[in-house]
Amino acid sequence: MFLKLKGSRSLFPVANPTRIALTVAGALLLVPISWRIFTLTQPAVPIPFVLPLLLGLPPSLAVGFPSVIFCLWCQPFFRGGLVPAHRTMVAFVLVALLSTVVFGLGWHDGFKYQEASFTIRAAIISFGGAALVLLMLALSRRTSSFPLQFATNFVLFAWVFTYALPYLGELS
Repeated sequence: MFLKLKGSRSLFPVANPTRIALTVAGALLLVPISWRIFTLTQPAVPIPFVLPLLLGLPPSLAVGFPSVIFCLWCQPFFRGGLVPAHRTMVAFVLVALLSTVVFGLGWHDGFKYQEASFTIRAAIISFGGAALVLLMLALSRRTSSFPLQFATNFVLFAWVFTYALPYLGELS
């Protein structure tokens, strides 16, 4: 679908309302994940590495941060397009490399301050999240399916804002 401006050659794609609703719903699904992380006193999940950037915000505002970033990232969905697969792949590779560095540098502190079981469980879940995103990226290279593109980007963001970049050091 396209919207033609009268007397103009410009074409502006109009998104399917279902795509807009799904994208917004996906962004809103990140809120409970964030709320759980930002409101725990003794975390059951690793505190995301982006938490120090958000320390100045009250939890009620900080929980919306992943959703806002997700909506900005998925702007092509709002215009009726798809998020370019190569952009998602580059983001995944960068986050995976950074995740490896964060786990490598924080491994000793994770064992010291967070217990071995917590640190190992966080690493296994992070590896599983990365593997799932990689599998979805491989599948999405073969097709231009909106549902698969949407799910891939959602899982990428859920991984990034939970287990990809944990802070494994001392909490107090």
